Amino acid sequence: MSEVVTTRLSIGVRQFIETQPFMFVGTAGGGPAPVTCDIVQSRRDAGGGLLPVVRVIDTKTLRFALPVHGDRIDAARCDGRGVGLLFVDFMRGVRYRINGRATLRTDLSDADAAPWPAGSPIVELAVAQAYGNCGTRVVRLRLANDR
Repeated sequence: MSEVVTTRLSIGVRQFIETQPFMFVGTAGGGPAPVTCDIVQSRRDAGGGLLPVVRVIDTKTLRFALPVHGDRIDAARCDGRGVGLLFVDFMRGVRYRINGRATLRTDLSDADAAPWPAGSPIVELAVAQAYGNCGTRVVRLRLANDR
């Protein structure tokens, strides 16, 4: 992944972020908690399968479901304000950041909301910046059953 800041998501970046089991989300705004951070992780569908954390719609847009638990991502902050996403692959030592403007969507059709249920609160992010970070200081982890 390139160290260049861009406004578009490449096919490689799309594949990387759509396969991550979680992401960090940072929001900024006024009020008692001017800056918040949360971890959004994969949910399970009715059959027990894992849903992706994020879905890339096109090179400039992605969507993710508002977390059910955690509640630090305030829906009120998804009114065009800045939101930052951080994806970290601890096994390969790769980091990727995406910053953009967030809008809360509850009006999506089944096809547009997929893989999440229609009517779910879904955050749509218009990409403003996308860039890889140096992974030198990323702690390498491995799955417990890989010992």
